[in-house]
Amino acid sequence: MVPEELTREDFLSRASVQKAIASGQIPLGLDLETVEAVNWDLTVGNFVYIYEQERHRNNFLRGFLNTLGQTDYSVKMVSGEEFFTDNGTEVSFTPSSRLLMIDEIYDSVFENIEFDEYDEIVVVIWNELDVLVQEDSQLLDKMLYILTNGPKVGVYSLIVTTPGLSSKIDVVSKHVKLMKEAVVETRLNDQKILSLNNVKYSEPSLQESLAYFITNKNYKLMKTVSEGSK
Repeated sequence: MVPEELTREDFLSRASVQKAIASGQIPLGLDLETVEAVNWDLTVGNFVYIYEQERHRNNFLRGFLNTLGQTDYSVKMVSGEEFFTDNGTEVSFTPSSRLLMIDEIYDSVFENIEFDEYDEIVVVIWNELDVLVQEDSQLLDKMLYILTNGPKVGVYSLIVTTPGLSSKIDVVSKHVKLMKEAVVETRLNDQKILSLNNVKYSEPSLQESLAYFITNKNYKLMKTVSEGSK
């Protein structure tokens, strides 16, 4: 049975979570029915997190970064706003620092594609992508290149956005709308980014600490990890 509050310690102590980490996946929560880990499988490609409330976003990202700390993956964050982390993650949130980081990631992916090699797995968090595609519009082609070619050389992207991305028509937003896996921490009817099967028109509001895990247009409920208030 899934606990009413899923703490970080409880989550990491579970066998299915440890098994997922050992196999290179990134656990995100627990399946509400099976009570097994729900994971981002990097072999599938990039991932989307859709939220409405900032506190949900902050809790999810803290948990995600804490879980990444259990792996040997490198992590970088390109953010539309200043964002503080507990683990020393490199965060670029000013226009100039974002430009430098995106150029750096782009050059690395391009070089590794050219030589067909890479030394480590890197997870790039695009925080507030709906803001980034407006403020960094001159970088859209490089961002798209990273999203489409990064997974070929161990550079995987976590897209973090509000439902507002659905109204964007730039090349990056269009690419995100075709992605296969996501966590949605709002009503499915309140987001139009991803097309889903059999969503009920009378869908109720999500209960606290629950989210939807999306894979290939299907969805199921998952329990999110409570990281405590900060």
